[in-house]
Amino acid sequence: MRADEMLFLNALSTELENKSIQLPSFPDAVIQIRNSLERDDCDLQKIAKLASVETALASRLLQSANSSFYNPAGIAVTDLGAAVMRLGIKEVRNMAISLAVEQIFLAKEHKSIAADLATLWRRSIAMSSVAYVLAQHCAKPHVDPEKAFLCGLLHEVGKLYMLTKATQFPGVTIDLEAMSDSDGSWHPQVGKAIAESWGFADDIVRTLTPVDELAEGGGAVPPDLVDVVYSAELVCAASPEVPMSFDVLSVRRLQLTPELMIELQPAINKRMESMVQSLR
Repeated sequence: MRADEMLFLNALSTELENKSIQLPSFPDAVIQIRNSLERDDCDLQKIAKLASVETALASRLLQSANSSFYNPAGIAVTDLGAAVMRLGIKEVRNMAISLAVEQIFLAKEHKSIAADLATLWRRSIAMSSVAYVLAQHCAKPHVDPEKAFLCGLLHEVGKLYMLTKATQFPGVTIDLEAMSDSDGSWHPQVGKAIAESWGFADDIVRTLTPVDELAEGGGAVPPDLVDVVYSAELVCAASPEVPMSFDVLSVRRLQLTPELMIELQPAINKRMESMVQSLR
């Protein structure tokens, strides 16, 4: 290992040990929306007022509410309160968090690694979409699809941090394709530390553990959030050259088969298209 790589890993190790790993915080409006939506006395008009403070978020909520996914009848809304009512509580929360995460992934100050960050963002969109559909069709009512969506969205944040951190060490490059979850890579621990610092619930943080630990961490009957995220990772990692294995515990708990995945693909594509439209 080269000296610059050793310095990078030592710095990463120190930050993990000291729990000092940090990415930019979410905007205050996003935090307030998330906290408000978790209360039983949530007022959607208050949510609309909080969203109006973040111009980008308000625009995205209106755009999404008028998209074909949420507005199949073609009845446009121009009022933010009406948009929030149409989207629903959980979708507004997820959209607020999605926008914040997108802004972190695509920050302009990281031009030198912009291509890699864009790749990670596309993977996050795919993971969140697959996790949502698997929860909705294979694990509901036991797993909340919206929570599965958040887990998929956060799946790559550890890699994001390592990419941005490496820019501080000339000569150090991160190979995304070599950064697998099962080869001792550090990004799962980094991702967990970031999710904890952002205040996400323990069951969401748990899904950011290394894939080999996820494979052993499920076991609930019926399937749980870990099973959904692990299966979504397998779906997204599959390729014509390396097909997905269906002889895996979490996959069997979801009763996934090659035939069922073919049936679910249109729903996955529709969810991905909806997310791309809402974040355009």
